[in-house]
Amino acid sequence: MTTNPSDPSSDAQAATAPAATEPPPVKRKSSKPWWLLLVLGVILLVGYLTEMRAREIFIAALGVAVTFVGSTLQHKDDERRHREHQEELRNIKEAIREARTPPALRPPEAQGMTEQQWQESLEKKYGLPAGKIAEELPVFLQKIKGNHTASLWERAKAAKELGYFDEAEKLFLGNAAELEQEQKQRLAIIAESYENAGRSSQSLRHHDVAIVHLQKAAQYIDQNQAPVRLAEILYTLAQCLDSTGRCGEAEAILRHVITLQEENLGTTHPSVLCSRNVLANAMAGQGKLGEAEIESRSTLKSCEDILGEYTSCYSLLSS
Repeated sequence: MTTNPSDPSSDAQAATAPAATEPPPVKRKSSKPWWLLLVLGVILLVGYLTEMRAREIFIAALGVAVTFVGSTLQHKDDERRHREHQEELRNIKEAIREARTPPALRPPEAQGMTEQQWQESLEKKYGLPAGKIAEELPVFLQKIKGNHTASLWERAKAAKELGYFDEAEKLFLGNAAELEQEQKQRLAIIAESYENAGRSSQSLRHHDVAIVHLQKAAQYIDQNQAPVRLAEILYTLAQCLDSTGRCGEAEAILRHVITLQEENLGTTHPSVLCSRNVLANAMAGQGKLGEAEIESRSTLKSCEDILGEYTSCYSLLSS
């Protein structure tokens, strides 16, 4: 799990410690001294069977009763202390989480406060002793830094706050690399979605709609990272433009497509020949018949050189 540092809400998420760093609630077994009642019953039974005097039985029973009451009171006191301790731990955790909230996301009354003033206000809010946040914060951050189930962003922030700058640098860079990879994958999926929408519209002969989709698809492709992929989308876009009579725009795009393809695939690649064939059609559509003929003959000659004189190039060129 990663957090985007460019998103303001991510700092708020980083300010909230991961649930994995919190210890599970302690389950306390019941320690009520019911066994003392059993002992009392045994004493009464023994007294009856051995004909103990009433005074002796009373003294023994009274001792057991006093022990029982004392144990019960001690048990209730332990439970009370345990609840108070758990409540204090929860308050400390909540106070530390709020203390790590970025200044821009703090409430209006906290704007302009120094970090010390902000921590003091939280200590009052949660009923904590003065300086408790500063005392507990390093322990809290150490747990986040060493928690490998937490995000790299959260661990990097904790390491930085603790002064482990070498470790923080590595964690921040790791987080950035993960985000960049995720972003590339998301952009590629978006581009492919728009491209397929455009091709679907093209199959329906809705070329104007296809052009819009394909233009959006091209916006999500980085020419430096994926020039061939961009050329594929632009080639389809040029076909749609040519089909709607926008031959000048198609020609300009196709010249760019051919440049990308020749630089990355070579001048004799079938994709280059297909693009040159569509370029000739675009020029013919503008009345540039002489230039179109030259381009068509040159493309046909390249096909014959590659595939042979008796191999039909028209199926390739019409694709």
